[in-house]
Amino acid sequence: MLKKLWCNMMVSDVNKAIEFYADVLGFQHVMSVPMGSEEVLFQHDRNKVLVYALIKNGDIELMLQEQKEPAREHPRLCGFRRHQQQCRAVFRGRRFGHAR
Repeated sequence: MLKKLWCNMMVSDVNKAIEFYADVLGFQHVMSVPMGSEEVLFQHDRNKVLVYALIKNGDIELMLQEQKEPAREHPRLCGFRRHQQQCRAVFRGRRFGHAR
């Protein structure tokens, strides 16, 4: 039986995601981090642009992270999407590993 679920989700707007999960699904803000700061907020401040938040509903915890942050912190990830597109292009003309 599932006892706890913990998930990291990339979102375009952390504040909007917090509001959605709180209003629609009943999640509660646990903590968040504003952009350009090492400050940790334990109450949701809608006036600050957030890059990370932890929200909770029972045993379900979601980490919401601004979609742009990993690319800034780990530039090598920037090429991953391009790599996926190149792989799809290569395999479009193939079926079951054989050329058509």
